[in-house]
Amino acid sequence: MKMLFNSREALAVALFMALLWLPMIRMAVSSQPATAGAENRTLADKPELLRRPGIGAVLKFRREFEKYFNDNFGFRNELVRLNGAAHIRLAGISPTQRVIVGKDDWLFYDDPNDGVSLKDFRGEASFTKEELRRIGDKFAAINDRLNAGNISFMVVIAPNKHTVYPEKLPSSSLTRRGRITRADQVREALIAAGIDVVDLRDKLLSGKGRYPFPLYLLTDTHWNSLGAFLGYEEIMTRIGNRHPVVAPMQLDDFAMNSHANGGTGDLAGFINVKGLMRDTVMSLKPQTALRAKSVKVDYESMTGRKSVASEVDDPRLPRLIMFRDSFADALIPYLSENFSRSVYIWKPVIDFSVIGREQPDIVIYEVVERYLGSLL
Repeated sequence: MKMLFNSREALAVALFMALLWLPMIRMAVSSQPATAGAENRTLADKPELLRRPGIGAVLKFRREFEKYFNDNFGFRNELVRLNGAAHIRLAGISPTQRVIVGKDDWLFYDDPNDGVSLKDFRGEASFTKEELRRIGDKFAAINDRLNAGNISFMVVIAPNKHTVYPEKLPSSSLTRRGRITRADQVREALIAAGIDVVDLRDKLLSGKGRYPFPLYLLTDTHWNSLGAFLGYEEIMTRIGNRHPVVAPMQLDDFAMNSHANGGTGDLAGFINVKGLMRDTVMSLKPQTALRAKSVKVDYESMTGRKSVASEVDDPRLPRLIMFRDSFADALIPYLSENFSRSVYIWKPVIDFSVIGREQPDIVIYEVVERYLGSLL
């Protein structure tokens, strides 16, 4: 009787079957893969077994189990990392539309469901005249209400990475239909409404050539410590015009250090290549001890996010509230040195209930370019 398989074919079949079953075995014996943090999202949990069978319950369980399986099958983390590395290193492109692979390992953010980045850079996302009128009227009313209580108000615009380092974008992203961006429009509308606007774009653009380090992380959406300090300088110059008692820190007050790493920023996480890229991490170490001390404050029930507060033992200094986004994280250690009390609320809305409780001298609304739509 002729054998159906020779030994080599049998070995190939066995290896193929083993490859099919290995992910299932890995999934059964190992804990949840480590991609949840790496991808900056929450992986699907394992659904509970059906207790009351029915067509609706079965269909729901099937949907939930499919999501769970897609997020947790064996070797998923390794395969996703391999896919990301292959896209970037072999093809020079991103495995997801959320991230743009630029020149020299620079990554840029462009999630259409999270603000506006590339389209704004290209001049393709302009506000309408009606929207600009609404923004001007809204912030003029806020300014009037704060000024009536002898509270200074300013809007701080932090620049997108695209704005400061357009030369690092891929050539395909540089085509512009217009030169006017939403930051240009908002700045003009707010100034016309009598608002004190601190537009940090020029400060960062002029500063990026003065130092041997970048001002933004290559693998992250955000500026680094040095970029944030330049922003702090511009903000404090404006505050000092109204409150001369403040004495802003100088860059010479810090030791500037940097070290290379494999790229651990949020953008590297979105494509699951943390540790496989390159980046320069900046740190500014104070030459003398900072004065600001963290204090507990709880506005989470009002904002949905944890609030941060600091105090300096000097009653001559003004009090600050900043309504902000993630770009303020790197500003907080510097700003806090110049206020007797500073409270940082992660919320894109001026909350007068917080202002009433804190009684600040200054209110800042900080917003990064891609979130300028939150002004509406």
